[in-house]
Amino acid sequence: MDKNEILAKSRKENKNGDEWQKDVFIKAYRFSSVAVTVLLGAFCLIKQDAGYLILMFLMNFFKSFYCAIKLKRKIDIVLVLVEAVCCILLIVMYISGGI
Repeated sequence: MDKNEILAKSRKENKNGDEWQKDVFIKAYRFSSVAVTVLLGAFCLIKQDAGYLILMFLMNFFKSFYCAIKLKRKIDIVLVLVEAVCCILLIVMYISGGI
């Protein structure tokens, strides 16, 4: 193999990004999700406002929604539907002043 063939093969293998970089992004996303969930939960307890709780559920919903679209598994789709109903009910209750 000459230099150009090696470079072409390397570019083809790394076309979708470096695996280490993807792993770092995934871990950063998980860390930020946990951190935001903890902070929103703390704000919900301190301020006694359900708006923070709704934001926490919405964040989880959109995460599940993305997974359901990409993975197309039945269990993910069912979970997204249940989370969507819960989020809609929470938002309606919050707006109407029930929470």
